[in-house]
Amino acid sequence: MIADELKREIEQGVYAPGDKLKSVRELEAEYGVARNTASAAIRQLQALGLVDVRAGSGAYVRHRDQDVSLSQDLPRLRAELAEVQDQVRRTKVALSKAERALGEIVERLPPEISAD
Repeated sequence: MIADELKREIEQGVYAPGDKLKSVRELEAEYGVARNTASAAIRQLQALGLVDVRAGSGAYVRHRDQDVSLSQDLPRLRAELAEVQDQVRRTKVALSKAERALGEIVERLPPEISAD
C-alpha cells in the first residue's frame, strides 16, 4: 500500500529525481503503521530501482537515466530475500510457541469455560 502510493507519486512527478522521500518515521506516523512496515515499503522501492537509500540520510528518488543493472543489484536482492526468509522463519517459531502456550492455558480452564 505505502510502496504502491509512493511509486505512483514518483511516476507522476510528485517526487522528482534527487528528491528525498519522507522518513520512515514520517511514513509510520502518516500511514499509522509499524516502523518495519514503513521500512519494507522503502526497501520495495529500492528493489524496483526507484530510490537509492543512503545510510543515515534517507531514500532519494533515482534519476531516470540511471540504469539498474541486475548483476549489480542481485547480491543486494539476495541479501534482502534472505532477511525476509529469516523474518518469516522467526515468525513461524513465535507463532508455534504462542499456539502451544494457548493450548496449555485452554487445558487448565474448567470444562464449562473451555467448551466451544
